Amino acid sequence: MRIPGRIPYPLLRRAVATDYRDETGEGYDYSIGALAYVSGATRDNPLIVKSVPLEDREFVAADGPLERTLGQWWLQGQASWHAGAGQAYRDAPGAEGQPGSPNAVRYALSFGVDPWTQGELSLLPQARRRQAQTGAPLYVTSDRVGPKPVLIVNDMASITLHVLTDAAADVWAPPVTRTDPAWGQVYMTVPVAGVLWFVTSNGVWRIPLDPFATATAVKVYAWTPPAGIKPRLMFARERLIALGYVGLGANGFQAALYELDQSKEAATELPAPIYKFPTPGMLWVDGCDGPSGFYTVTQSGAKGFIHLWTLTSANPPVIGAPLQMAELPWGEIPTGIDSYLGSMLGITTSNGLRVAEIGSDGALALGPNLVDREYGKVGANAFGYDRFLFAGFTHTNGAAGLLRVDLSMPLVSQQVAYQPAQRYAWAPDLAAYDDTEKPVNGSTIEVSAIAGRLVFSVSGQGVYVQSNRLVPDGTLTSSAVRYGTLEEKRLRFARVTGRGVTGRLEAYLSTGDPPGRLLIGLDLSKDRDSGDIPLYEPAAQAFRVTLVLVREPGSTTLGPVAVSWQLKASPAQPRQVYFVLPLLLYDREIDSQGQEVQRNGAALERLLALRNANRTGEAVRFKVLHHHQEQRYTAMVTVEDLQFVQPDSPRIDSAWGGVVNVTLKTAE
Repeated sequence: MRIPGRIPYPLLRRAVATDYRDETGEGYDYSIGALAYVSGATRDNPLIVKSVPLEDREFVAADGPLERTLGQWWLQGQASWHAGAGQAYRDAPGAEGQPGSPNAVRYALSFGVDPWTQGELSLLPQARRRQAQTGAPLYVTSDRVGPKPVLIVNDMASITLHVLTDAAADVWAPPVTRTDPAWGQVYMTVPVAGVLWFVTSNGVWRIPLDPFATATAVKVYAWTPPAGIKPRLMFARERLIALGYVGLGANGFQAALYELDQSKEAATELPAPIYKFPTPGMLWVDGCDGPSGFYTVTQSGAKGFIHLWTLTSANPPVIGAPLQMAELPWGEIPTGIDSYLGSMLGITTSNGLRVAEIGSDGALALGPNLVDREYGKVGANAFGYDRFLFAGFTHTNGAAGLLRVDLSMPLVSQQVAYQPAQRYAWAPDLAAYDDTEKPVNGSTIEVSAIAGRLVFSVSGQGVYVQSNRLVPDGTLTSSAVRYGTLEEKRLRFARVTGRGVTGRLEAYLSTGDPPGRLLIGLDLSKDRDSGDIPLYEPAAQAFRVTLVLVREPGSTTLGPVAVSWQLKASPAQPRQVYFVLPLLLYDREIDSQGQEVQRNGAALERLLALRNANRTGEAVRFKVLHHHQEQRYTAMVTVEDLQFVQPDSPRIDSAWGGVVNVTLKTAE
């Protein structure tokens, strides 16, 4: 191998002193940083340019069994959705950074699907209209008459009773309507032990609940609420309680709480209030029972308050003065409250839904708002049933329906034993459908349940009851898949699996707004596993998978079950380039134009500059200084490796130096 040697001295041509910093291209082949170099390439030691192989890098530690690095592939997938909706990114940090966070089983948004059974996704039932609204908004509650459940609907002028005679077959008796002009406007109904109590614009009335018996309502208490103000009734601590008002003339009114005698069957005077709030203008919003007393929600201007009412130790016990347990943030207006097994409260507000955990003394640990507006709007009152909490909800497509919160699935890891979780899994739930099986738009007013079926009323539409008929189709959009890095990726394969033998399962892929492009259509009557489907998608930072479940044609009760999806990807960053350059490093050199250049110490200076760039790893500018402008090249590089070779010892009359082989890697 020939290595260019030192230049003999003296030479015929005159040596010119230089600082080796000329980057004009005159005489030099390359510059690295601020220093110029002459190529030392030979046949045996040539210039080499080659691509850099991709590094095998793993993304962040994953929580799910379908998420890991396998050989050259990055894998991410999902095999359960039971931690609910509301997660924008799958690689979001776990609760307080704790391992085993529920991120792997959460998703972004859904409509018409049931994610609450671990390991599967299925279609929800439709809510079908039971009573149409013909006038004022409808309000609902429920009770039982003997073995038969009764749905009670109030339209502010009359009360209609619907009896479910066969829950399995969804058979109802003809509705019975009670009305009397003497009632005035009916504000609220409360069933208690076979008696239906209701408060109107002129008093408190009672009537036997049995729709099959002839009955006449009796006014038990007479009062006239302030104009435009609606009093309420509630049954708590085995007491019938009126949430009413006392007029203050020109000064407005005061909210007052009354305990009513349930044995009264004839008109009588309203008893004296147990308590009157001192602040004029306070409004009653709602109330519910609790483990150590009962709770009420009030509004005063732009503020909302939760109070606890307990029984005194007197004999017999009486209701004592209220204790303020929580105050909502200014501007957040409460709209409803309900309790769950005496341990939690669900509070609906103008901003969404909060869960409060009840302490042993009745104190409340008020949690944050669970639902951001981008995922839908929380509406009517909260309602606890089974292990869930339900609330009125307007879906992102405008459909009226329900939101469901799983109170057995906390989303926050508890760092200390006494710290409440307060954040729980939630997802959009039932929606109202018309006779053509299209979603019904509107706002949900009130929520209840009858014989295991959810019931809700929709403004301007009517009362809807959970049916046995599945929705025609449902969708679920995953959280954005980023593989734990903002670098772009290329998807290579997708796979979807299902269960059952009916219906169709489809998977769509999007890098923007879902649903995106159809990837897979799986007919479960023929196949339950798509296998790896090759993809040729443009590189992107993040991807979303949307699953669409389609009901079996010709059936209203059979549909598919989704089991899992998985994406295989590889890094898509630009391939970097290696330059392996042999460079002359002498104090005295002949440049590419035949000009001799000389300066003592120049070789060592440039060698040390390369060594420093290699040591620090900082990017420097690399230029190919060709005398033709169109053949010049510039890039930012790092000095990855260098090897200096001095072929023989310099003599006194010779220039010090040798050849350095430098490996550069593009850093762009």
